[in-house]
Amino acid sequence: MMNKSNNSKEPSSLEKRHIIGKATAIIGILVTCVVIASVLGYGMFSSVVSKKKNRTTTSSDESLEEVLSSSKEHLNSSVLITAAGDVLMEEPLLEYFEDGDWMDYTEELFPYFKAGDLTIASLDEPIGGEELEISGSGPAYNAPEEAAENLMDSEIDFLSLANSHAMDRGFEGIKNTQSTLSGEGIAFSGTYATEDDAQELTIKQIHKMKVAILSYTSNVDREVLPEWAVNQYGSSEDPKFEVLLSQIEEARRKADAVIVCINWGDGSSFTVSDEQRMMAQRMADEGVDVIIGNNPHTVQPAEWLTGENGRQVLCFYSLGNLVASAEEIADRDDFYENMYQTGVLAQFALHEIEGNLVIEDVRLIPFVNHFEEDYSNFKLMKLKDYTDTLSEKHARHQLSEEFTASYLKDQVHQIFDSSGIHLLMD
Repeated sequence: MMNKSNNSKEPSSLEKRHIIGKATAIIGILVTCVVIASVLGYGMFSSVVSKKKNRTTTSSDESLEEVLSSSKEHLNSSVLITAAGDVLMEEPLLEYFEDGDWMDYTEELFPYFKAGDLTIASLDEPIGGEELEISGSGPAYNAPEEAAENLMDSEIDFLSLANSHAMDRGFEGIKNTQSTLSGEGIAFSGTYATEDDAQELTIKQIHKMKVAILSYTSNVDREVLPEWAVNQYGSSEDPKFEVLLSQIEEARRKADAVIVCINWGDGSSFTVSDEQRMMAQRMADEGVDVIIGNNPHTVQPAEWLTGENGRQVLCFYSLGNLVASAEEIADRDDFYENMYQTGVLAQFALHEIEGNLVIEDVRLIPFVNHFEEDYSNFKLMKLKDYTDTLSEKHARHQLSEEFTASYLKDQVHQIFDSSGIHLLMD
């Protein structure tokens, strides 16, 4: 250590002001760095890194950066949600991935999964593991435990579990699914391992906002025992639908935002039924903020509803498939089989402004589940960048020449254009 010189003298007042100025500037720089670091942690930039596998994916998508920048203004009173469709590990996917990961498969959509404070999907089968016999074909499905790890690695951190296949491996399947998901840090709602759990609402604290997420299904393929193990309602005339409405009312009191994930509609139709519309309006009147529908395994329209108190409610009737792998489906026509390969991500920001919930920055990101002959080269690709040349390699094109990128884009436009919601495709 250097010794101070005995000849050192007290700095002048001018020098003191100079020193103080430098210190102030340094402190300003440090504060700026802290702010930038916090913004980066919130995901405001498009270069994102997976928490689990240090995976870096850069997005050049300007609209993704726009929604992130917009959400930045409401950093602590805002929640960015990404919603996806059904996850169904059919036999070709099981064989293709075996024990491998999905990193390449989900790469193009990963920035959207990562960007959300919460990414929600519908798990359309149990993850019961090998002890309950793996199956990638109907009528009873069951996924391996590795599926949960792959979902979490893809930044999908919330699953709706109430669906027609919830009991495909019985009550043991439900318990195994919940245990496996919990082990990976994935939250869920819609099925229950205990009767006490079935009485509790699922409410997530995200930043300063409490978000309630309910999950219900109109049907279950097998008898539900115990009867409280799955949230189901049968039809709009079923007294259990009134239970759903009462839970929305309870969630409205306890949370800042209420989302309902619902398994409904015709499993083979692009058309929204009168019953779906009637139930959506009743939920809107009761106080839901966002409805995320699934079950048809193909996309259905989206729209804004107006609740009886004038609140605007966002309704996605069906987001289609996220993970699926059938080039042909029994008893379905070419049109359905072609559109079975498409899905959309829905992204929206929930802002609490002066005590009121505002839904902004809503967008739909259509994509294609691409795979080639002999079920090879699986990859989720944004429809925006999908070309006719790529679609000619898709296994569906070998069975239907109508299956082209141009055809898919035209159908998606027809389904969603009337909603007025921004479609990230052209």
